[in-house]
Amino acid sequence: STLQDKGVPMPVQQTMIAPPRCRMGPITEAERAQVRAGSPVGTRYDTAVNRESAAELLAQRAQKATEQAAAPAARSREQDDAQEGGFGQSIKDAIFGTKR
Repeated sequence: STLQDKGVPMPVQQTMIAPPRCRMGPITEAERAQVRAGSPVGTRYDTAVNRESAAELLAQRAQKATEQAAAPAARSREQDDAQEGGFGQSIKDAIFGTKR
């Protein structure tokens, strides 16, 4: 049955259903080769390409980051605080603002 405008069911009626006019199963290898041969991009997908995956690129980035982190730092935190006025200066700047 189907529904009317406001969702009220209509009386059941006889309907005719046509079977599908396409194949319901997989195609054979010969048919697949024929489709590929007729496709303008078929030959492009026949050759395998082994590009770098995202996982490989991320692993390389992580390795570079660990190498850079392992290198000795040019300045330590104490040197940075001494140049900027230390922790007290940071609190003072946060409360009263900077005069830049």
